[in-house]
Amino acid sequence: MEHLYFTAIVINLLAWIVAITGLFLVYSRFYSVMNEILQSQKQISKGIFDLEHEIEVLSKHLGEGEAMANLKIGARKDSPSQEEQDLFRQGSSSLRWKAVSAAAQQADRHASPENIETLIASLRDDSVRVRLGAMSALARTGDLSSVPSLIELLSDENEVVRRRAKKSLSELTSQDFGEQIEAWRQWWERKHR
Repeated sequence: MEHLYFTAIVINLLAWIVAITGLFLVYSRFYSVMNEILQSQKQISKGIFDLEHEIEVLSKHLGEGEAMANLKIGARKDSPSQEEQDLFRQGSSSLRWKAVSAAAQQADRHASPENIETLIASLRDDSVRVRLGAMSALARTGDLSSVPSLIELLSDENEVVRRRAKKSLSELTSQDFGEQIEAWRQWWERKHR
Protein backbone atom coordinates (compact mmCIF):
# COMPACT_ATOMS: atom_id res chain seq x y z
CA MET A 1 0.00 0.00 0.00
CA GLU A 2 2.81 2.38 0.86
CA HIS A 3 4.38 1.54 -2.47
CA LEU A 4 1.23 2.73 -4.33
CA TYR A 5 1.06 5.86 -2.22
CA PHE A 6 4.71 6.63 -3.00
CA THR A 7 4.11 5.96 -6.75
CA ALA A 8 1.12 8.33 -6.74
CA ILE A 9 3.21 11.06 -5.13
CA VAL A 10 5.99 10.59 -7.70
CA ILE A 11 3.49 10.69 -10.59
CA ASN A 12 1.89 13.81 -9.09
CA LEU A 13 5.28 15.40 -8.69
CA LEU A 14 6.21 14.56 -12.30
CA ALA A 15 2.90 16.00 -13.53
CA TRP A 16 3.65 19.24 -11.67
CA ILE A 17 7.15 19.36 -13.14
CA VAL A 18 5.77 18.86 -16.66
CA ALA A 19 3.11 21.54 -16.06
CA ILE A 20 5.64 24.02 -14.68
CA THR A 21 8.06 23.28 -17.55
CA GLY A 22 5.23 23.83 -20.05
CA LEU A 23 4.30 27.13 -18.40
CA PHE A 24 7.93 28.17 -18.43
CA LEU A 25 8.20 27.38 -22.15
CA VAL A 26 5.00 29.31 -22.90
CA TYR A 27 6.22 32.24 -20.82
CA SER A 28 9.63 32.16 -22.52
CA ARG A 29 8.03 32.21 -25.98
CA PHE A 30 5.62 34.97 -24.91
CA TYR A 31 8.52 37.02 -23.55
CA SER A 32 10.50 36.45 -26.75
CA VAL A 33 7.58 37.55 -28.97
CA MET A 34 6.91 40.61 -26.81
CA ASN A 35 10.60 41.52 -26.98
CA GLU A 36 10.51 41.23 -30.80
CA ILE A 37 7.42 43.46 -30.92
CA LEU A 38 9.10 46.07 -28.73
CA GLN A 39 12.23 45.99 -30.90
CA SER A 40 10.09 46.43 -34.03
CA GLN A 41 8.28 49.37 -32.46
CA LYS A 42 11.63 50.97 -31.60
CA GLN A 43 12.81 50.50 -35.19
CA ILE A 44 9.59 51.97 -36.56
CA SER A 45 9.84 54.94 -34.18
CA LYS A 46 13.46 55.46 -35.16
CA GLY A 47 12.53 55.25 -38.86
CA ILE A 48 9.79 57.86 -38.41
CA PHE A 49 12.17 60.10 -36.50
CA ASP A 50 14.85 59.67 -39.17
CA LEU A 51 12.36 60.51 -41.92
CA GLU A 52 11.13 63.61 -40.10
CA HIS A 53 14.73 64.67 -39.55
CA GLU A 54 15.62 64.14 -43.22
CA ILE A 55 12.60 66.18 -44.33
CA GLU A 56 13.59 68.94 -41.92
CA VAL A 57 17.19 68.96 -43.16
CA LEU A 58 16.10 68.86 -46.79
CA SER A 59 13.59 71.66 -46.18
CA LYS A 60 16.31 73.86 -44.68
CA HIS A 61 18.70 73.22 -47.57
CA LEU A 62 16.24 73.28 -50.44
CA GLY A 63 13.38 75.36 -49.16
CA GLU A 64 9.95 74.02 -48.30
CA GLY A 65 8.61 74.09 -51.86
CA GLU A 66 11.46 72.06 -53.32
CA ALA A 67 11.37 69.56 -50.45
CA MET A 68 7.70 68.91 -51.08
CA ALA A 69 8.33 68.66 -54.82
CA ASN A 70 10.90 65.99 -53.98
CA LEU A 71 8.29 64.08 -52.01
CA LYS A 72 5.50 64.45 -54.56
CA ILE A 73 7.32 64.03 -57.87
CA GLY A 74 5.84 60.62 -58.53
CA ALA A 75 2.28 61.69 -57.74
CA ARG A 76 1.97 64.42 -60.36
CA LYS A 77 0.08 64.11 -63.60
CA ASP A 78 2.03 66.88 -65.28
CA SER A 79 5.66 66.49 -66.17
CA PRO A 80 8.12 67.35 -63.39
CA SER A 81 10.90 69.75 -64.25
CA GLN A 82 14.41 68.43 -64.75
CA GLU A 83 15.39 70.13 -61.48
CA GLU A 84 12.63 68.25 -59.63
CA GLN A 85 13.69 64.96 -61.20
CA ASP A 86 17.28 65.61 -60.11
CA LEU A 87 16.12 66.42 -56.58
CA PHE A 88 14.20 63.15 -56.50
CA ARG A 89 17.17 61.08 -57.61
CA GLN A 90 19.53 62.78 -55.14
CA GLY A 91 17.18 62.57 -52.13
CA SER A 92 17.60 60.04 -49.37
CA SER A 93 15.99 56.62 -49.70
CA SER A 94 13.34 57.69 -47.17
CA LEU A 95 12.38 60.66 -49.31
CA ARG A 96 12.41 58.58 -52.51
CA TRP A 97 10.18 56.05 -50.76
CA LYS A 98 7.77 58.82 -49.73
CA ALA A 99 7.67 60.04 -53.32
CA VAL A 100 6.90 56.63 -54.82
CA SER A 101 4.36 55.98 -52.04
CA ALA A 102 2.60 59.20 -53.00
CA ALA A 103 2.74 58.05 -56.60
CA ALA A 104 1.27 54.68 -55.67
CA GLN A 105 -1.64 56.34 -53.90
CA GLN A 106 -2.39 58.74 -56.73
CA ALA A 107 -1.27 56.76 -59.77
CA ASP A 108 -3.82 56.27 -62.49
CA ARG A 109 -4.05 55.70 -66.20
CA HIS A 110 -3.08 59.34 -66.92
CA ALA A 111 0.43 59.44 -65.43
CA SER A 112 2.90 61.42 -67.51
CA PRO A 113 5.62 59.56 -69.44
CA GLU A 114 8.26 61.37 -67.35
CA ASN A 115 6.68 60.13 -64.12
CA ILE A 116 6.56 56.60 -65.50
CA GLU A 117 10.24 56.85 -66.46
CA THR A 118 11.07 58.07 -62.95
CA LEU A 119 9.13 55.17 -61.43
CA ILE A 120 10.80 52.64 -63.76
CA ALA A 121 14.19 54.05 -62.76
CA SER A 122 13.12 53.62 -59.12
CA LEU A 123 12.82 49.87 -59.72
CA ARG A 124 16.64 49.79 -59.67
CA ASP A 125 16.89 51.74 -56.41
CA ASP A 126 19.03 50.29 -53.60
CA SER A 127 16.13 50.62 -51.17
CA VAL A 128 13.66 47.72 -51.09
CA ARG A 129 10.91 50.11 -49.95
CA VAL A 130 11.48 52.37 -52.95
CA ARG A 131 11.37 49.40 -55.35
CA LEU A 132 8.14 48.12 -53.75
CA GLY A 133 6.50 51.54 -53.90
CA ALA A 134 7.51 52.00 -57.53
CA MET A 135 6.04 48.60 -58.43
CA SER A 136 2.73 49.48 -56.76
CA ALA A 137 2.56 52.81 -58.57
CA LEU A 138 3.43 51.28 -61.94
CA ALA A 139 0.81 48.55 -61.58
CA ARG A 140 -1.83 51.23 -61.06
CA THR A 141 -0.80 53.21 -64.14
CA GLY A 142 -1.47 50.32 -66.49
CA ASP A 143 1.59 51.31 -68.52
CA LEU A 144 3.24 48.22 -70.00
CA SER A 145 6.61 49.88 -70.62
CA SER A 146 7.68 48.75 -67.14
CA VAL A 147 7.14 45.04 -67.90
CA PRO A 148 10.77 44.26 -68.90
CA SER A 149 12.08 45.89 -65.71
CA LEU A 150 9.49 44.05 -63.61
CA ILE A 151 10.51 40.76 -65.21
CA GLU A 152 14.11 41.41 -64.13
CA LEU A 153 12.92 41.96 -60.54
CA LEU A 154 11.69 38.36 -60.47
CA SER A 155 15.34 37.47 -59.82
CA ASP A 156 15.84 40.09 -57.09
CA GLU A 157 17.63 38.83 -53.99
CA ASN A 158 14.73 40.00 -51.80
CA GLU A 159 11.78 37.60 -51.67
CA VAL A 160 9.25 40.38 -50.99
CA VAL A 161 10.45 42.26 -54.09
CA ARG A 162 10.13 39.08 -56.18
CA ARG A 163 6.57 38.47 -54.96
CA ARG A 164 5.55 42.10 -55.59
CA ALA A 165 7.12 41.98 -59.07
CA LYS A 166 5.06 38.87 -59.84
CA LYS A 167 1.90 40.57 -58.55
CA SER A 168 2.59 43.78 -60.51
CA LEU A 169 3.23 41.81 -63.69
CA SER A 170 -0.03 39.92 -63.25
CA GLU A 171 -1.96 43.15 -62.55
CA LEU A 172 -0.48 44.90 -65.58
CA THR A 173 -0.71 42.07 -68.08
CA SER A 174 -3.56 39.83 -66.86
CA GLN A 175 -1.06 36.96 -67.23
CA ASP A 176 0.36 34.72 -64.54
CA PHE A 177 3.61 32.90 -65.13
CA GLY A 178 4.54 33.04 -61.46
CA GLU A 179 8.25 33.70 -60.97
CA GLN A 180 9.23 31.94 -64.21
CA ILE A 181 11.43 34.57 -65.78
CA GLU A 182 11.87 32.77 -69.09
CA ALA A 183 8.11 32.29 -69.51
CA TRP A 184 7.59 36.01 -68.88
CA ARG A 185 10.34 36.96 -71.36
CA GLN A 186 8.94 34.68 -74.05
CA TRP A 187 5.45 36.06 -73.54
CA TRP A 188 6.79 39.64 -73.75
CA GLU A 189 8.74 38.87 -76.93
CA ARG A 190 5.70 37.27 -78.58
CA LYS A 191 3.55 40.23 -77.61
CA HIS A 192 6.01 42.76 -79.09
CA ARG A 193 6.95 41.17 -82.39
